[in-house]
Amino acid sequence: MDSAIQNSKTPCLKHPKIIEQHSDDRLSNLPVDLIYRILSFLDASAVVGTSLLSRKWRHLWTSVPGLNFDLEGFWHHVKRQDLDYDGCLLKFWEFVKWTITISEAPPLHRLHLTNGYTDTEQLKLLLRLCALRNVQELELVAVVTLEICPFPSAIAESVLAIPQNCNCFFGNLKSLHLVRVQFTDADFTNKLFSDFGVLEDLSLEYCCLSVMKVLKFSSDKLQKLTFVNVDPLDSFLSPSNFVSRLIVNTPNLVSFCYIGPALLSSRFSNMPSLDHARIHIINRDFPKNMEWELHAIATGFSHVKGLSLSADCVLFFCPIFRVIYRGSIHFGCLRVLNLDIDGNADHMEGLIVLLKASPKLEVLYIKFVDCWWKSVWVSTEMDVPCLSHHLRRIVITDFYDSEFSMEFIKFFLQNGKMLEKIEITQHKQKMNPQKLYALQSVQLASKEVYVSVVSHFPSGKIELLQFVYRKRGAVLWKRFAEKLKKTNRSMRDAALKSGVSFRGNKRKKLFHVLNPFRAPKKIKPFI
Repeated sequence: MDSAIQNSKTPCLKHPKIIEQHSDDRLSNLPVDLIYRILSFLDASAVVGTSLLSRKWRHLWTSVPGLNFDLEGFWHHVKRQDLDYDGCLLKFWEFVKWTITISEAPPLHRLHLTNGYTDTEQLKLLLRLCALRNVQELELVAVVTLEICPFPSAIAESVLAIPQNCNCFFGNLKSLHLVRVQFTDADFTNKLFSDFGVLEDLSLEYCCLSVMKVLKFSSDKLQKLTFVNVDPLDSFLSPSNFVSRLIVNTPNLVSFCYIGPALLSSRFSNMPSLDHARIHIINRDFPKNMEWELHAIATGFSHVKGLSLSADCVLFFCPIFRVIYRGSIHFGCLRVLNLDIDGNADHMEGLIVLLKASPKLEVLYIKFVDCWWKSVWVSTEMDVPCLSHHLRRIVITDFYDSEFSMEFIKFFLQNGKMLEKIEITQHKQKMNPQKLYALQSVQLASKEVYVSVVSHFPSGKIELLQFVYRKRGAVLWKRFAEKLKKTNRSMRDAALKSGVSFRGNKRKKLFHVLNPFRAPKKIKPFI
């Protein structure tokens, strides 16, 4: 046994070269910028703890560009001190104040704080601390709770006593992300949103704004606005939702997102730079203020280049609701349209109205939300400007094998004069190829249309059908079906994403999956 140990090739730690190798501080020899980058992902308590490593690290943490504070993590860090929740909360905010207000520290680029119950008083305190360090990005995430947690008054008084150089609450903030914050003071909220300063990105998600009668966003610098108007406790349309008037006046806004109920007398104006907008209305009872929502969308987003609408929002444009609102609808700059629709005649009529209002539309994304029940709608030939001159690609997800779905495809084959591709993805059922092949009798508007149908099954099986429609008929020129093996699933997924082909006979199959619209050398009709 002893001889075996002596003859072992394992190096002994007592060797001088090995001692020198293990004593070398590799972390300290890294570039300073890389060290700052690593520390910016750690919790603030761990970052401050690095000051105990050596003299070099004593003040290194003060120059970290990003700090992360987590109340729950801090609670586990100080639980040995036998503190109750109030004591831990007081100590947590003392730590936050001390870390941010440390003297001779450079400006702080990013600040992330995860807290318990957060109201306007804590938000006011945090914004004041951010102004002292010229913070540019602030993310405040509050935890869902039904209890109102008392805020340490001593900390609030000490922070509010610090003089502030900027009159604006946001200071030098360029990005503000608030999650589940309770806006309990209407006066402070009005003052807060009356002057955005240099703020460019504002996100309000699951915040309580029920005290506000009018919520107005008006800024020349704001470029991105996200408003998720859903209850923090996921109680649909609870009293904590904002259900009053929303006014948006932002001339330089590029991206806008609203998720929530339809609002009374909403107004979106002066947004000529808008590139993409997402409107997700979650009303199912269709209140009386629907015509106001339709009017706001039709007039405020006329310059948008990319538009996403929920199924309920598409229904606003069908003739039933347009009787209430008789104004004109025109999206002259729209290039990409993303819609959620139900498989019924009302949603289809709303889609046609949107297509007629978008003369320069090039790409259409459709997601079927519900198509199980039977709906009678027959495709007809009609003059739609975007179908005649610009629309070239249609992408359909969650496609259902029904009569309505076949009429849906038939409509675009009949009227899409510039149409080139239709990409269909299924997750719940398999498409019958005979139904698609039966569409060869349709009088095609364009010269040639490629249609691909990808079916995903829970077992991991993927089936691909590829059709090419020409004016002389349709053929199924490629059919691919393969069951993914568990052992090779990760390898195959990576290959499908990166384009790497397998060896042998699978090379051509995978190539056609990645390039579904490249015609093969020989075309055989499907029988």
